Amino acid sequence: IILHGEPIGTIEVFSDITREKQLEHMKDEFLSVASHELRTPMGAIRANLSMILGGDYGPVNKDLVEPLTDMKSSTIRLVELVNDLLNVARIEAGRMRFNLKEFEVKAATKNVVATLAPLGKEKSVEIILSKNSTNATIQADIDKTEQILTNLVGNSLKFTDKGSITVTAKEADDMVTIAVTDTGIGITPEDQAKLFGKFNQITSAQAGKPAGTGLGLYISREMARKMGGDMWIEASHIGKGSTFAFSIPQAGTAAAKKAKKTIDQEAKLHPDQI
Repeated sequence: IILHGEPIGTIEVFSDITREKQLEHMKDEFLSVASHELRTPMGAIRANLSMILGGDYGPVNKDLVEPLTDMKSSTIRLVELVNDLLNVARIEAGRMRFNLKEFEVKAATKNVVATLAPLGKEKSVEIILSKNSTNATIQADIDKTEQILTNLVGNSLKFTDKGSITVTAKEADDMVTIAVTDTGIGITPEDQAKLFGKFNQITSAQAGKPAGTGLGLYISREMARKMGGDMWIEASHIGKGSTFAFSIPQAGTAAAKKAKKTIDQEAKLHPDQI
């Protein structure tokens, strides 16, 4: 407290955070319950529906094929939603585990392209890894890196009916940027502005395209940021396609060391990361 320019006393303010700690504990318990009590039965439902439709229990009445297929699709979407909700909660609570390693970037890009290429072939869309891609060594969680890239390529495949999807990895200062360029329908400026928000779906999804949870890009960007990089949309033109990109630190750089320090600190605060 200041009076006539001179300090005459102080005020101390205390806050009881017991309630906040209790809420955090309840949230952690929910994560544990949701992980096992929700995903396990939904996985069983999905598996059984697949077996029924596959004829494992005998011939399926033709009138039941469509409703059973719809049930299977809805179950798959529900599993994806639960997984995405859990991932959002883990990221925001600092409870998502990252296993940072040094590896050549092609180890991740080649694997994703090889895995998704057959899906592209079904739509007559070629998924390729650019010959000009670098093979620099990066520091990241290889599973998370592949998950991010799979999400970007998968999104491109949803909105690309002809042409190609090209994955390119380039060095940029102390980072490696991995870009996914498609020849799809493109994204309007209005939709570009809300791409990385929670539960946001672009309007194209309402025009006969597959609907997602609206969390994939948000989760992918947060994972990239946790590993010391970022994610953004480089360009998009209606009717011509889009380019999304994310960055990962090169091994041994200041950015890589900073990311590892941050993740190690979170691991100490939350030793039960999942």
